[in-house]
Amino acid sequence: MGFKELMQKELEGKLSLEQLQALPSGYQQLENIIIIKLKPELQKEKKEIAKAIASIFPYAKTIMQIKEIQGKFRKPKIEFLLGEKKFTVNYKENNCIFQFDVHKIMWAKGNKAERLRIAGIVKEGETVVDFFAGIGYWTVPILKAGKAGKVIAFEHNPEAVKFLRKNLELNKIKREKFKVMQGDCRKLAKKFPAGIADRILLGLIPAPSFALPEALRLVKNNGAIHYEGTAIIGKPEELFKDVEKACGKAGCRVFLENAQFVKDYAPKVGHYTLDVRIKKE
Repeated sequence: MGFKELMQKELEGKLSLEQLQALPSGYQQLENIIIIKLKPELQKEKKEIAKAIASIFPYAKTIMQIKEIQGKFRKPKIEFLLGEKKFTVNYKENNCIFQFDVHKIMWAKGNKAERLRIAGIVKEGETVVDFFAGIGYWTVPILKAGKAGKVIAFEHNPEAVKFLRKNLELNKIKREKFKVMQGDCRKLAKKFPAGIADRILLGLIPAPSFALPEALRLVKNNGAIHYEGTAIIGKPEELFKDVEKACGKAGCRVFLENAQFVKDYAPKVGHYTLDVRIKKE
């Protein structure tokens, strides 16, 4: 029996038939915190729904709902519903530990396989530049895998930088293996000479076309860029046009090696990572 069916059974007789049909089909679990998203017609019943979740999952100590994602730092607007007022978690994934405050930092559980895939692509001794490091979503798995020579991590959000540094510490990453810098990635990139990076991560939604000029300057000849964004499912070539356009202006050639479907983003729209190879000669 799925989550929605369990909820319907628990709330039968307490909610109307229409409300039972509107119950969420999924949830996010971070340690013993359960996070749900409720439709407008269920807001008056949110406390009753939270009690039902606590009954279904006795291990859950905190129930919250996410209402929206706000601002340039994509901060989640979270409402506490029931249980303990605990907001900082130590979440384990792919042999890594990520500490963050669910009130302040968004966690995309649908990117789990992609985080592991990217970490596995990195070759021995490579210099990697992560333009949107967040709390270490890609930086930590790459360094934990042990092949990268060094990761240079840019992050604009000072709150995320605090957790990024903590997560590098929690995962016992040697200090000489990384450099963390807080600020706008375009300005930070200008502090480095051209051609220092074997691999560049551009992991941001919506697609960060604004960062491509500096990424193309930093990447070595025959280096790789992983460019994220959204496209109609089955048509990632529309997203590739961003990279082609930037390469045309930079005077280099680009080859699409792989268009990795990450997850559904919206009806008929997918989240993709494009693995591209840059030729400068």
